Amino acid sequence: MIKRRIILFNPKFERHPQLILPFALLSISRFLHQDFDIDIFVSTPQEDVTEKLLIKCSDAICVGFTCLTGRNILESLRVAKSVRKNFPDLPLIWGGWHPTIMTDQTLEHELVDYIVRGQGEITFKELVWALVENKDVSDIPGLSYKKEGKKYHNPNRQLCDIKLLPSLPYHLINVERFIYSGTEYLQFSEFGQRSIDYISSIGCPNNCQFCSTPVIYRRRWYGNSVDKIINDFKFLIKTYNIDSILFRDDNVFVDKKRILLLCERLLEEGISLNFGMIDTTVKQLLRFKDDELILLKKAGIKHVYIGAESGDNETLRLMNKNTTFEEIVAVSEQCAKYDIWIQFSFIIGTPFKNKNMSIKGIYEDILNNVRLMRTIDKKNKNCSFSQGFYTPYPGNNLYFLSKKAGYQEPNSFEEWANISRHKSFVEVPIKLIKFADLIDFILTYRLRKSGMKIKCFKDFIKYILRIIVTIRFKLNFYEFPIEFWLFRRYSKLIEELSITLSSLKAGGQALVFHGNE
Repeated sequence: MIKRRIILFNPKFERHPQLILPFALLSISRFLHQDFDIDIFVSTPQEDVTEKLLIKCSDAICVGFTCLTGRNILESLRVAKSVRKNFPDLPLIWGGWHPTIMTDQTLEHELVDYIVRGQGEITFKELVWALVENKDVSDIPGLSYKKEGKKYHNPNRQLCDIKLLPSLPYHLINVERFIYSGTEYLQFSEFGQRSIDYISSIGCPNNCQFCSTPVIYRRRWYGNSVDKIINDFKFLIKTYNIDSILFRDDNVFVDKKRILLLCERLLEEGISLNFGMIDTTVKQLLRFKDDELILLKKAGIKHVYIGAESGDNETLRLMNKNTTFEEIVAVSEQCAKYDIWIQFSFIIGTPFKNKNMSIKGIYEDILNNVRLMRTIDKKNKNCSFSQGFYTPYPGNNLYFLSKKAGYQEPNSFEEWANISRHKSFVEVPIKLIKFADLIDFILTYRLRKSGMKIKCFKDFIKYILRIIVTIRFKLNFYEFPIEFWLFRRYSKLIEELSITLSSLKAGGQALVFHGNE
């Protein structure tokens, strides 16, 4: 009897502490769901899904794992270890950004049998059929594997235009669990009562020195057609009553004509949706004329996300960001004019010229970033900011520069789990870390144009807190942050209480999806 079950595991990702749709696993199921039973297991804070996964392994062809660089590696390895212990002959297949970039090192691990490198829809399909039919895999492009103790890396597979791929097989999961609707899994988004994640394109043509996207997609970009996107939106509205979309593309606005045509079609067909998390660049947004921005706003675009990265023009040049301090301020003014919420991210402590790896350099980074943030804040009250220490994720140009500057990369697949986007790769004094935390606290709680609704006493206290930190931000005064100390103490008490209650609470509900569930 031919086995017809495929098991896929999605760990918790540090970058997305809340649940988002398991895009990678849905995507590699596009060509297989009609011929095989596919079970997708999504890890949650509520329960360990290992036992439920193992029950399905008895008649499985393989178990697939997706992972990024970071803590999720350990969780995936833990599940893989349980599978190998109970089903020693079951092939363990890995994919995702980290196995694709660090293929050889990842393949050395005893719990890794195959690696589907890069865009995996076709490679995974061919591998599954080869396993079913017991065929040789040496001619499958984009595949790495072990045979008789030796590692083999087949040639790369050519990237496939996303327009040529079938739509995601949403029926494989319980989509309701991934809708931002105030459930135990996902809270409401800021754009609607029923928001869902969506990808309209893959890749990015830019070559930012700190980014790994060019490594995966070779600086290519492929966007779905407007017709296909419109059909997807209609399906999501009709099937799941969606009222807002959160884009998870690497770069949405690469093709300006596509976006303008999409907005025109949305208005023509009376499709009423709000759109947020639109990742773009300063230069791309500045290309839009006033009448085009009005069109974007009318079509429902509420929020864009831009990596400003630095308040220092020289650092921006070395990052290959193709923008300047002045242009970043200009794009914030542009968005303010049409009431489009814009979110900027910043990086602290990059190793350019070795200067930013020093304690003084990191402190200067923070001050430069705050200077740009305060300048933007004067022009646009509907902006938000975030910042984080530079983390040397593998494969990009800045990563290799970090190694030249003395960074010691992890020696094994497991060790990469210790890499965190919240920590610098150089030793930073506690005093400086606390200062960066204070700035993050102020950026999070400062009042924006949208303000906040006061419904209870707790909201009133938060409002007072926001007023205090907003004044600090405006005055550029960061001494004696009493409210910050009190807030951290309060948060610690709440966390301890939550842990205590969780330990007393039995049960929970795992996210396990079987076909049409």
